[in-house]
Amino acid sequence: ENVVVIEPVAANGVRIVYDKSFTARLSQSNVPVKEYYSSLKNYILSYKGVKSRISWRYDSFNKGRLKCIKLQFRGKSLYMYIALDPADVPEKYHVKDYSGKSAYAEVPTVLKVGSDRALKYAKELVSLLMERNGIQRGETPSVDYVPAYRSTKTLIGMNLIKIKEAKGGFGFRK
Repeated sequence: ENVVVIEPVAANGVRIVYDKSFTARLSQSNVPVKEYYSSLKNYILSYKGVKSRISWRYDSFNKGRLKCIKLQFRGKSLYMYIALDPADVPEKYHVKDYSGKSAYAEVPTVLKVGSDRALKYAKELVSLLMERNGIQRGETPSVDYVPAYRSTKTLIGMNLIKIKEAKGGFGFRK
């Protein structure tokens, strides 16, 4: 294991920033959030033909070329972006509209998954999306997607956290 020792030193208006991958954020999340992620991923993958692909920022779920869902961490919170029109989603779900942002144009409806009720709502929205697209549900897999906690130093050594320098911000002045 390569462990790199980093000290976030700010000098001359430059600060060290950790660019964490999806896998690193998942690893360092709280246990309930990890369990919500695992449960939701198993539920989504229970639909026939839906595949998962983890990139640096997201866990994306597609049915062929149809983009269905993106799961992302912002801070230590889990967010689900889903390919539904926010105007068509009932008000009880408390979703947000991200259709104005190009990265989320295909999955504009956002739901924060931070409680058992939000997880239930997320699954209901997944069911609604799949029903509208005629995707049949199969057996729910019982895979445990909860990774063990890893320290920042370990994740840097695994290249799951990139170290960047940033100028300005957080009170720095040029």
